[in-house]
Amino acid sequence: MAVLSDPMVLLMSASLPLAVLLFPVLLLWRRLRLPVLCFGAAFHLGIWLCLELGGFAPYMLCMYLPLLPWERWADRRRARLSPAAP
Repeated sequence: MAVLSDPMVLLMSASLPLAVLLFPVLLLWRRLRLPVLCFGAAFHLGIWLCLELGGFAPYMLCMYLPLLPWERWADRRRARLSPAAP
């Protein structure tokens, strides 16, 4: 069982405000967007598994959906499915 003096718990507790503040800024860079969203999703999945906060975690996971690069994925799929030009 972790106690407050555990270095990992202290590191995670200290870095969380920084991560919360940097999250919207990091989303501005296209290359970082997907890893940052994966980190956020993993964070909220961890909250869902460890804490009883009702529908908070599923709601927050749904809020990430508009931030995903749907257009890029659709373009890739269209390019893959369209017949090659002669």
